[in-house]
Amino acid sequence: TLTQTTTQTIIPTFINSTSSPVYDECGPGNYKNMLGPDSCIPCEAGKYKTVGSGASGECLACGDGTYLPSTGAVSNTSCISCGFDVSGIYLLSSLPGSTSVQACSCPIGFQTESHFCSPCPADYYKPNLIPGPCLPCPLQSHAPSHGSAKCQCFAGFTSEYTPKRAHEQPLSEPHPGGQCRACTSGTFKPLEGGMECTECPVGAYGSPTNSTNATQCAVCPRGMLKLAAGDAPCQGPFFGSLQTAGHRDGPASNALFNEPAGLALYFNETSQQSVVIIADKLNHAIRAMYIEMNDMLVTTLAGTATVAAFADGAATSSSFNQPSDVHVVHLSISGNDITLCLIADGNNRRIRMLDLTGTAPLSVYTLAGTGAAGAADGRGSVASFNFP
Repeated sequence: TLTQTTTQTIIPTFINSTSSPVYDECGPGNYKNMLGPDSCIPCEAGKYKTVGSGASGECLACGDGTYLPSTGAVSNTSCISCGFDVSGIYLLSSLPGSTSVQACSCPIGFQTESHFCSPCPADYYKPNLIPGPCLPCPLQSHAPSHGSAKCQCFAGFTSEYTPKRAHEQPLSEPHPGGQCRACTSGTFKPLEGGMECTECPVGAYGSPTNSTNATQCAVCPRGMLKLAAGDAPCQGPFFGSLQTAGHRDGPASNALFNEPAGLALYFNETSQQSVVIIADKLNHAIRAMYIEMNDMLVTTLAGTATVAAFADGAATSSSFNQPSDVHVVHLSISGNDITLCLIADGNNRRIRMLDLTGTAPLSVYTLAGTGAAGAADGRGSVASFNFP
């Protein structure tokens, strides 16, 4: 006896003859969130699904200020507006996907008083829709206007709130339970809000706490430097023996100068070092101090030390007469980056230039000045100066 086995074939339905089969498309107001033979189910309360949302699709939440108690809604027009408070002035709010009129409440920044919405007074805030009173702003912060949802830290103070949960982002304003903390010594904050305090710049050290301006960062004393931003201490003296005039290269702590008159700081791309260029006035020389935190080295870049004269050419054989100031500039000419040190050569009454590009040998040039005292304008070769 033969037994015939019959197999049932599921034939997919094609829409517009495309190659994508659609089995049992869920209609508006219904969805299907898993594979298998399960039936489509209605969108839950607080959500809806429109025509043409696809076979399974997603039910969308009713927006802020609405609610929907029923299931299977096919349009956002089914979402019911929360309406206004008793006064008819303030539009009520709700979280997206709310399912009951009880979810409607006064908007953020407002509290409920006898069924009326009233804005939080100055220096109070309300950050959520949970029924309840407005909260006082934390210490060292304020809410500048009525109806505030957040407070702002005063200038000189910043938010110290740290997120407690992984999904939270750091806030720019004080968080309930948090507070504004004073900017620490070596930092300042000029504006209200939750931005971070800014470090005092290089060359300036500790400011008072809760400082509001960079001018409150104290400048390092003469003969000392601060090489890092913030509250790092001034260090030094980095160069020269105090009250001892002379000319001596070598370790900065043992170097000698004679009335250094001008300084310029730049970063040497070739050696990857910070360098201080020094107009060593009465040594008639241009000196350099190469900065490393634990090893400062002073060298003579240009000029015949202790000899007052005038000579261009190779830096080692050049001469100056009481150089009074220096300034470093970076230029790009025809795609080439160059670094130049401009020198006010006081008693030579000239503006000189030391080419710092690349490595030694360096060269010195005269840019302007005849050498005679005067105040003539014009091309460099005819201009005159009087102890620039």
